[in-house]
Order: sequence, then structure tokens, then C-alpha cells
Amino acid sequence: MKTSALLGFAALTIMTASPAQAEPYTYEPKGCEFKITFPEKPYMQQKCTSGEDKKCTEVVTYTKVLSAESSVDFRITCDALNEDEHAAYTPEALEASVRDMAQGSNVDVNDIQSSAKDGYRVAAMVSLGMRGEREIFYTGQSWLGKTSLFRIEANMQGPQDDKTDKLFTEILKSMAPKDAARKTEKPAASAKP
Repeated sequence: MKTSALLGFAALTIMTASPAQAEPYTYEPKGCEFKITFPEKPYMQQKCTSGEDKKCTEVVTYTKVLSAESSVDFRITCDALNEDEHAAYTPEALEASVRDMAQGSNVDVNDIQSSAKDGYRVAAMVSLGMRGEREIFYTGQSWLGKTSLFRIEANMQGPQDDKTDKLFTEILKSMAPKDAARKTEKPAASAKP
């Protein structure tokens, strides 16, 4: 068989091979009270501060390009907190953490909403902006548990379409406290003698 025929056959085989389906990946690190699910495994890396009080944080990023014009991006961190660190996160400090995240994202910092429920506090904002010539929809959220702080920065870039909206909202909706499923499960019916 000629070399060109072999190359043609190899190219055809690669093009017609069915791609492997990615498995959903739930990120729920130890020491963190929260979890979030992505359609596939995100990229994870350790970022550490320098100096005497070196502290490391796992940074999770997930990017999905859906077309030449649209994509979604997520950046997640979760830090374990001691009692003093937890006490420092007043509602105002939690809102300030969201404001700080948003300032590095080229979006207008709008009103930040905060609330408390089931022992958790959250501060969040949404904003529209531009990144280059692309429209961007941004959300920043800080979730405070009893022992950890979970931060989400997520944005959707490009023209609005159903596929991009669906992916973006499904990931955001999957974020929950780890014990949320246990609270909503119904207890098993007891057997009567």
C-alpha cells in the first residue's frame, strides 16, 4: 500500500472514530462544606502564597468553548476556615469578597445581594460587561459555611444561545452544600410489627 493511501486511511479512521463521552465530575474537596458538578473533570491546581504564613488553595477552573463566539468559564476555590477567620466574615466582609472578585473581571460591580439560610450565608452579584468585543454575563458568589468559604466566579461570553445558557445554568444549579441531599431525602418507612 502506498504511503499516501495509508495516510488517507489513518485520517479517515481518526475522523470517523466516535469521541469518548466525558463523565460528569462533582468537585467536593475535603474540608469544604460545598460541592459543584461539571460535565467533565475541570482543571485543578494548587496556588500558594509566599512568605512565612504560606497558605495553599486549590483553584478549579472549567472552560467550555461552545462555538467560535460563545464559551463558559468557571473559577472555584474553597478554603477551610478556623474560628477567627470565620468570625471575620461578617455580612459586609462577605459582600466585600464578592466585590473584590468582580473588580478583576472587567464588569461593572452592581448591587451585591446577601442572605442566610440553614446556617449558611451567601453574597452574590450578577453583571453584564464587555471583554474585548464580546458581551459577558458574570456572576460572583461567596458561600460561607461553618468551617469553609466557597467562592465561584462564572461567566458566559458571546451571543446568547440556548446551549450556552443551559450549560451555564446547569453548572450553577448543581452548586450546593454537601449535606443538602441528606436534608431533602425522605426517611425510609419503618416496618410495622
